[in-house]
Amino acid sequence: MIQDNSEDNRNNEIIYISDDEPMFSSRSNETSDIMQGIARGPSLTFEKFASIRYEEPASREPKFETDESKSKSDETKTKTKTESESKSDKTEFESDKTDNESDESEESESAEEETETIPKFPNNTYSDLMTLIIQHNLNNKAGNAIIRFFNKHSNLPTSPLPKNIEQGRKLMDRMKLINLLNKEKVILKYNNKDYIIYYRPIINCIKNILSIKDIHKYITFNFKNDQTNNNRNYNEQYTSNWWARTEKTLPTGSYLLSIILYSDASTTDSLGKNTLHPIFVTLGNIITWRRNKPDVKQLLAYLPIIKAKDDTQKISEEHKNIVRRTFHKSLKFLLSSLYDDNGIELELNNSIFWCFPRISMIISDWPEACTFALTYKSTKSNYPCHFCLVSKEDLSNINLNSNQIEPRSHNNMKLYYKNNTGKNVSIENVRNFFWSVPNINIYAATVPDRMHHLDLGLFQHQLNFTKILINKQCGKSFIDKMNNRVKLIHHYKDLKSFPNGNIITWRRNKPDVKQLLAYLPIIKAKDDTQKISEEHKNIVRRTFHKSLKFLLSSLYDDNGIELELNNSIFWCFPRISMIISDWPEACTFALTYKSTKSNYPCHFCLVSKEDLSNINLNSNQIEPRSHNNMKLYYKNNTGKNVSIENVRNFFWSVPNINIYAATVPDRMHHLDLGLFQHQLNFTKILINKQCGKSFIDKMNNRVKLIHHYKDLKSFPNGFLHLTLLTASEYRSLMKIMIFIVDELYEDSGSLNFIKNNKITEVYLKWNKMYLLSRKENYEKSDVTLLQESINKWAKLFIELFKEHSKSELQFPKLHSWVFHICSSIREFGAINGYTTETYESLHKDYVKKPYKLTNKKEIEKQIMKIIRRKAIITESSSKEIPKTPIALKYSKKLYEFCIQNAEIYI
Repeated sequence: MIQDNSEDNRNNEIIYISDDEPMFSSRSNETSDIMQGIARGPSLTFEKFASIRYEEPASREPKFETDESKSKSDETKTKTKTESESKSDKTEFESDKTDNESDESEESESAEEETETIPKFPNNTYSDLMTLIIQHNLNNKAGNAIIRFFNKHSNLPTSPLPKNIEQGRKLMDRMKLINLLNKEKVILKYNNKDYIIYYRPIINCIKNILSIKDIHKYITFNFKNDQTNNNRNYNEQYTSNWWARTEKTLPTGSYLLSIILYSDASTTDSLGKNTLHPIFVTLGNIITWRRNKPDVKQLLAYLPIIKAKDDTQKISEEHKNIVRRTFHKSLKFLLSSLYDDNGIELELNNSIFWCFPRISMIISDWPEACTFALTYKSTKSNYPCHFCLVSKEDLSNINLNSNQIEPRSHNNMKLYYKNNTGKNVSIENVRNFFWSVPNINIYAATVPDRMHHLDLGLFQHQLNFTKILINKQCGKSFIDKMNNRVKLIHHYKDLKSFPNGNIITWRRNKPDVKQLLAYLPIIKAKDDTQKISEEHKNIVRRTFHKSLKFLLSSLYDDNGIELELNNSIFWCFPRISMIISDWPEACTFALTYKSTKSNYPCHFCLVSKEDLSNINLNSNQIEPRSHNNMKLYYKNNTGKNVSIENVRNFFWSVPNINIYAATVPDRMHHLDLGLFQHQLNFTKILINKQCGKSFIDKMNNRVKLIHHYKDLKSFPNGFLHLTLLTASEYRSLMKIMIFIVDELYEDSGSLNFIKNNKITEVYLKWNKMYLLSRKENYEKSDVTLLQESINKWAKLFIELFKEHSKSELQFPKLHSWVFHICSSIREFGAINGYTTETYESLHKDYVKKPYKLTNKKEIEKQIMKIIRRKAIITESSSKEIPKTPIALKYSKKLYEFCIQNAEIYI
């Protein structure tokens, strides 16, 4: 390592702060692999990396500097790559233990100061006031006005309220509620800036979920082989293959705790100038409908967003790898506590359960899934799919068989990585944290999200292509005709449909089952040059994974954890089952390239970018990404060959998860905001090209004529002028588009003319496929039926619109939906259990609304306090606070009422 004492060089140093504790105990068979963490990255010269200082000796990422590592730095340089990695494992473990002493003292000091004296509110009136302030997001000025109003008109000798709202907020910050403690840790020093991860310990988040009053009614700990007439059913996560497989790896008498992660960056204001990157955690043990409620989703952390100092640094590979490594280092930091060799004991309904937490899946959109899988995000990469190794040319080939699709796995991706050939399979040259995580394949766990895949993805494409086709064949007037048909549709009750672990899906989808785990730090560059640099990007990636490791490591105790549920104790082993996110976020978890132009843009598999629209691939042509194969590429410095970032993925060290599969496809981003949007655009292009602009106007006029009905969004001005549509609006268009395009134009006998009934048919096939994707229970035959429906739609979609797409429909979301959504259903249960629809709404409560109440300084710290106060209100409102006796003095009557006048109110 080059050392330089000049002030200029010190200002640009990069320091990774070591973890609070090792991810696994020494008894774990996977200790060496896991403790290797994300300690991989390219060796950088002084000129490139501007005097990077490390705290952890490693071969391929900024090291964690200790006195021992400084003295041995020269010796370490001369070691072989394998020896260096081995030493890195040991040093990181020792560094963690050393850092624990100082970090724990700092954190305990902070916690003691924050929760020293106040157990509850002084009285009911005080409690009611703070409930009013917190629940309605009132600022101090409004709160103080309420206090003055109360004191003026109450005529009490002593006011039961605080002097001002600020005093009330400070009192809440001192309340002793251990599971609601917020913590912060500097995860990275970069560009002369500390990048902090604001988080809640993941074990506390789990305990918060299990403490929900009714949650024991909707939670399951054992695998269920659900069958109807000898036909295998896939519904809740405990009926999935992953559950059955993972449960067999646990000690007798323990329980599997399925951990689901959802991560997606969100802007804090309408201008999009500020961004926060929250990551949430929930439990797959909870049935889907209950798990989808907000209270069952817990905020785990705000991941740091790494900023480059300028545009040059922003686009540099070094900066990008820093972003990737930081992401995975953040994950390692957040998640490592899950993987104790002894599991953890959790209380549920007054009973103790010995549990082993395991990450089951990661819910995210496509780019986010690529971040988790460390696959290339570009759809133009050779293998853009993070599930498998399908080439970009085959992305629209729906005729592939299973022999043509090689799934990505930890083994094959690690092999490419170790051989420095990751570029060949579109994985980043960054070690994936999830390669070391047990019981997960990160390439399969980043499951497809229906909202992003269909509502915002494929249906959007289909709608666009329909307009393109009709406009091309018939002219703009027929587009207007479509629009007018939409306008004519009246509003009807229940026309809008609503979707539906250990906790069953419908209950899990409620807000109270989702817990805020943390706010991940957002790393900022000092200028545009640094912003685009690969160094800065790698810092961001490492910080993200380091944050996750910090947040999640407490889950993985060797002895499991005991959790109380409904007065019973369950011995549980928490495991991350899946990660729910949009595509870019999934790429962040998987550490795959986010560019759709990368060679292997899919974070599930190693399909080339040329095969992204090839729906004729078979399973042998699609190689799934796995921890093993991605780690191999990473170790061999060939991650670029498979489109993975040059950052070690935290999830490589997490048991019972494949990060490339756990970042499941998200229906909202894949369909509503993705493929349907494309379909709509291509439809307009096609119609305009065939028929002229008048038919586009005809479509628009049809939309205008559709009247307003209950639960159906109407478009009185048509839809052509709308540039940004929500997923709900796209779903409304799905319901009416078949009527808008039907008999829109007359067929022509010209060569290659697309007949009107073909446009109508593609929307009909879309709706059949979309309805099947929203089923709450899948029999084995239903999964087959869904796959057939997807293939039929995709085949016609490609036939109609391929020539109207500049990339020839080389969309990772198209490939992912065709080849990976059904395997995600078999692996993790029904799609309703891992859609981002119920998580996206959390951004309002955990990002946008609290952001408005801050003074825009130390935003995450203020937001964490705001959220904690809301949690205190929720908890205290369910408990009776003893009333403080107050002598009342009545000055005058509030009103007079005569019983004879009562009839006027009847």
